Amino acid sequence: MNSTFLEEGGFTTNHSQPERSAVKKSVRRLTARQIAEVSNSSLDGQDVSAVRLVAVVASRKQSNTGVSLRLFDTTGEIQCNFWPNGAHDEAAMNSIEENELVSICGTYRTFNERASVIVTSVSKADGSELIYHLTGCLYEKQVLLNKIAPETGSRKTRKSGAVDDAILKLVRENESSQGIHIDTIVAMLGSEYDTVEIKEGVERLCKNCHLYHVENGNYRSG
Repeated sequence: MNSTFLEEGGFTTNHSQPERSAVKKSVRRLTARQIAEVSNSSLDGQDVSAVRLVAVVASRKQSNTGVSLRLFDTTGEIQCNFWPNGAHDEAAMNSIEENELVSICGTYRTFNERASVIVTSVSKADGSELIYHLTGCLYEKQVLLNKIAPETGSRKTRKSGAVDDAILKLVRENESSQGIHIDTIVAMLGSEYDTVEIKEGVERLCKNCHLYHVENGNYRSG
């Protein structure tokens, strides 16, 4: 069995079918300094591809094709580029303002030996989310360096993993071009999980960039 990081820290066992490789892909939570320290697409012995970052928009430059962002998270700065694809991405891009906290998911890249991130999703964040993110980055690093043990055996971790897998499977198999509404997700999974568990699962999947909120309570798979 393979294990991947949970958004909350720790690991969850992958139960996904082989064809759903996107579910297995680990989104690595990193700081700007850690991203700059990536060498040969690896950090702390683990490959780095999909990343998540919470930071302040230090500067923003928009062009005809997208927006270039310089983000600062107290550990350093990182260059990010966002090229929108569709109305949802356009709206997200236009909502980004300087001196605001944002949460981004994207793909690690290097150009001329300088690290950057190609943004795939972005949303506004707050101070508590920044602190939570930085703490989680430290936790994951300690796990990878074998300084602390991941919490793989807890009932909460196994249960949340099952809820998340069920939600993602349902969304992928039933979403339309407008996505699928949260009430529909709750109704379809209501016989197995309660409403709070399902809504918490949707929130986790959004933070991990497996789902994203379109509008009016509709969600689509990432």
